[in-house]
Amino acid sequence: DSVINAESDINCNGYTSCSGAHLQSTTGSIYCNGPLSCKTPYTLSTQDGQVSCSGDHACLKTEIANHGKIVCDGSNACKRAKLSAADSIAECSGYYACSEAEMTDANHIVTCNGLYGCNEAEISVGVGEVRCYGSTSCNGAKIRATLVQGYGEHSLQSATLMSDVLNQELTVEAFGYEAGKGASMLCRCGDTCSLKCAGNGCFEMHLTCERGSVCTYDCDATSGVACPLVIDETRADDADNNDFQCPTIDHNVADAARLPLIDDDDADVDDSTEAVTMCRYHNECSSPKDGILATIPLRCTGYQACAGSAVDALTSVECAGYQSCYAASSLETRRFKNGGDELNVLRCTGYAACSEATQLHSFK
Repeated sequence: DSVINAESDINCNGYTSCSGAHLQSTTGSIYCNGPLSCKTPYTLSTQDGQVSCSGDHACLKTEIANHGKIVCDGSNACKRAKLSAADSIAECSGYYACSEAEMTDANHIVTCNGLYGCNEAEISVGVGEVRCYGSTSCNGAKIRATLVQGYGEHSLQSATLMSDVLNQELTVEAFGYEAGKGASMLCRCGDTCSLKCAGNGCFEMHLTCERGSVCTYDCDATSGVACPLVIDETRADDADNNDFQCPTIDHNVADAARLPLIDDDDADVDDSTEAVTMCRYHNECSSPKDGILATIPLRCTGYQACAGSAVDALTSVECAGYQSCYAASSLETRRFKNGGDELNVLRCTGYAACSEATQLHSFK
């Protein structure tokens, strides 16, 4: 096994160029740009710099223990890797970038921007944050944190969410289009939990409040804010009952048994054959130089998708993502016929969608 120690940057640009080596830089950064360039069961680490995995499968199954930033922006770049970035940030921006990865450390911030960026990952960040901004970015992930933000379309789909340690606060924001569909949030005994819903973000989301927890959720189905499916085991007199104590439970074992099971047959599948332009990623279709001319239906479902854009649509436009079409310089749509019926073609259905847009027009 080879060991590469350097004071400055380490660049692995070729195919499998640094595969199988221990890489360590004291003052520089490590760049794994080639396909499978740093594929290894061994460690990549820096003291002050960042580790960047940009190549296809560049850091597959690699252990990255870094004091600085970790960036996984290549396709499958950090798949099945073990990532630890103490007091810093890990970014999973590529397609399936951190799929099935293990991410740990207190005060850690994990940002999942890519499509399926943190798919089925195991993320434990203590009092840190997990930001699921991309479409289906945290699909099926197991997340333990104090703050989880589901801003992308289906971003928390089928995920399990809980605190990392007992007697901790947990806040989950399900703001994206059907962000929490099929997700399970567990507020454990001794925890204080808050679920914040916007639009249909909490649609078909499960919330379990154990006895001894303090559990709140913010929704109003009558005003169009979908509510979660709630299992409430708390009792009104627990707050005044000093004799009640939370049981000692190995939640690593118990959680898997008690959380609602998700049937794969119920997975959301879009089998529509209608041609549609989809802007599903974080900031996708935002502020293009020449604007957007939509000749087929346009759906902006990602976090801040189509933000700052000038949209001229000959058919329908739906801004369904969290802050989608935000600060759009113009949104001009025209009525069109579907089977002889004229349809209203501009819909701003996401949380804060179309806010601060300067021109909204629907022409007949």
